[in-house]
Amino acid sequence: MARAAIALRAGPRFNFPMAVRRQKLLGLWVDAVGMNEAVDHIAGLAASTKRALVLSANLNLAELAARDERLKACNRDSALSVADGMPVVLASRWSEYPLQERLPGSELLERLVAEGSARGQTFFFVGRRRTATKRALEKLKWRYPAFRVAGAVHVGKPITKAQTKRALDAIREAKPHYLILALGQPQGELWAYENLKAIEAGVIFQVGNALDLISGFRRRAPQTLGNWGLEWAFRLGQEPVRLGPRYLANGLFLTAFAARSLLHHLPAVLKSKAAS
Repeated sequence: MARAAIALRAGPRFNFPMAVRRQKLLGLWVDAVGMNEAVDHIAGLAASTKRALVLSANLNLAELAARDERLKACNRDSALSVADGMPVVLASRWSEYPLQERLPGSELLERLVAEGSARGQTFFFVGRRRTATKRALEKLKWRYPAFRVAGAVHVGKPITKAQTKRALDAIREAKPHYLILALGQPQGELWAYENLKAIEAGVIFQVGNALDLISGFRRRAPQTLGNWGLEWAFRLGQEPVRLGPRYLANGLFLTAFAARSLLHHLPAVLKSKAAS
């Protein structure tokens, strides 16, 4: 696995320094942060900067980014890339900075809502399902009475130019601390990256189906399955037609990636054994 030392970095789209433990896992840049550290850091970014892109790194994003240069650039230039998937966490076991936990997007979003509400920060949502968004925001407001929603817009798939303009105009008027994108992968990441210069928000966080989970539109996997890296099996049982091809592609990618890594490191391992 490639390793990265602790360093200050400022990507081409960001003008602020950030000290991180960033390393490559499954071909993605991932920051070695826990939940509490991530929440504190993201809340600080929301208060002090603009257009800080936060990504959830998982196996599907790794597979998609391997064949899409735009996603590679999006991941590289992100302000924070957190591990949202057990394959990423497990891959870190052989890295310089082993990850202690995964940061599911829905859980990280709730923690940010709690922290942001305490700080008086505002949230703007871009999603697809009006019913799921409405129900999720109602539940979040019930749990966190100080939760401030600056606005919400809904778009289709694919997102049209007219919908993009409407969304950007609404965001520009609201100027929220957080822009939450509840869009599919990689649509959310690509939309954020392609429109980054026009987005007037502190933090942009793509959360995928987090609002579906919070609203109850989709059921969460039991915690035990998540801890064992089997959340995918639970989700596959719920949506076999949609997720079957995706998980097959993810599995083939992971197998090929592991084989390449083994072949790359095998000569060094054999040489070490011969020397001993």
